[in-house]
Amino acid sequence: MPSPRDPQLEIALGKSALLKSKVLAIFFGIVWSAQLTILIVFTFIYKTWFSQVTSEILIPVVSLFGLTFFAELYSFFYFKKVVREGRAYAIKKAYPVVFLEVTFPSLIMFFLLIHFPQGIPFTKMDLMNGPPVFLYLFFIILSALYLDMKISVFIGITAGVEYALLLIFWGQDVIAETFAPLLFFKSVIFVVCSVISGMVSMKIREAVLSAMRTKNEMIQTLDEKVNEKTKEILLKKEEIEEKNKNITDSIEYASRIQQAILPDSGKIKQFVSQSFILYEPKDVVSGDFYWFKELPEKGKECFIIGVGDCTGHGVPGALMAMIGNSLLHQIVNEKKEISPAKILNLMHEGIRNILRQSEEDTSTRDGMDMVLCTVNLSEKKVIYAGANRPLFYFTQNTFHEISPDKSPIGGFQWEEKRNFNETIIPLNSGDTIYLASDGYQDQFGGTHNKKFVKRNFIELLGNIQKLSMEDQQKTLYKNYKEWKGTREQTDDVLVVGIKA
Repeated sequence: MPSPRDPQLEIALGKSALLKSKVLAIFFGIVWSAQLTILIVFTFIYKTWFSQVTSEILIPVVSLFGLTFFAELYSFFYFKKVVREGRAYAIKKAYPVVFLEVTFPSLIMFFLLIHFPQGIPFTKMDLMNGPPVFLYLFFIILSALYLDMKISVFIGITAGVEYALLLIFWGQDVIAETFAPLLFFKSVIFVVCSVISGMVSMKIREAVLSAMRTKNEMIQTLDEKVNEKTKEILLKKEEIEEKNKNITDSIEYASRIQQAILPDSGKIKQFVSQSFILYEPKDVVSGDFYWFKELPEKGKECFIIGVGDCTGHGVPGALMAMIGNSLLHQIVNEKKEISPAKILNLMHEGIRNILRQSEEDTSTRDGMDMVLCTVNLSEKKVIYAGANRPLFYFTQNTFHEISPDKSPIGGFQWEEKRNFNETIIPLNSGDTIYLASDGYQDQFGGTHNKKFVKRNFIELLGNIQKLSMEDQQKTLYKNYKEWKGTREQTDDVLVVGIKA
């Protein structure tokens, strides 16, 4: 049967099982202490009587007394430990104590009665047999509380053995007159108590099992509810995964569209051999974009190139990039406008119209920063216009920065009309120009997790001037990855370099 430490039984009985163990342990300690005291007193009272007994009788008697004494002593200290440590009583340890308590006192009396046929006063012998009667009653109660019928059956069998001994020795008058009534009383008490213990155990067992069945039903009900909720969660998870897959597929498809709209870097390389494009979107789609258009009517090596940095990144930034790309095609291809400043002016008006930013109740303030250049390598000049993005260039290894207009394309307009300005820059053979968004210099990283900043970006550009454009791209990419490390990418990164 399960002990009080069994989790299932503790579910039914709760913490009361351990409390019952402590109470009964205290009871047994008291009873055994009393019995031990009686044995010691009995020894002192009859010490004169023992001195008259021969050694062949005294040695067995003392030995039996000693075994009983040590059994009592062990039981007493064991129960003190049970109470002190708050442990459940190990019912199996009752078997040797029961055997000693039942068998040895009876054997002592049989031994003494056989050697003293004149008889021993009954009132003196009940000191030996009285306490065990009460002790076994507590053992039986304990076994009932612990739902352990084995100890009750053991007590009943032991009592039956004693009763059998009584019948065997019934022919001796001294046994019949002096000892039989007490032994018969003990045997009857033990058998009756064992029966009562069985009945009590069955009642307790029935109550416990009923409580356990109720608990099991509750657990089963909870399991069913948990299973239902688990199924619902799994269904929701599948729905979310399906939606995420659809969204991811849509974004990836949008990325392919965006890549198709962006100028082919290979064709740019064919037209401007000394150039590179470093393009690292933060997400699948990007808010940074570059634009390129050949101008054969203006010269063999004349073209427009620009870099746009839209508000935000990811899908919102990509939508703005699509608008910017569309407006550039419309302005340059349809309206034939090639002036960088005028192109930016028209883009500003176009974005404000598309997003209805001129209306008073509008809440959209999205736009973009841009650096736009008309480059004529034949005439060795660059016409630059910028909206919040500067132009970097090196001539004869000397760095120059052309500051932009401090206004974005689109968004809030505080002036009556926005006009961007142009700057004409002469080019020498070997000069390099750089158009970039702010993603590279804004990347967090390094030992102290700080921004790379524009100063370091310009210094890095200066250090790679002697490299080919292909090697410049590789160096910029390697440095960016080393600076970023394992940290999250801060923004879209776009750098375009051209050498005259």
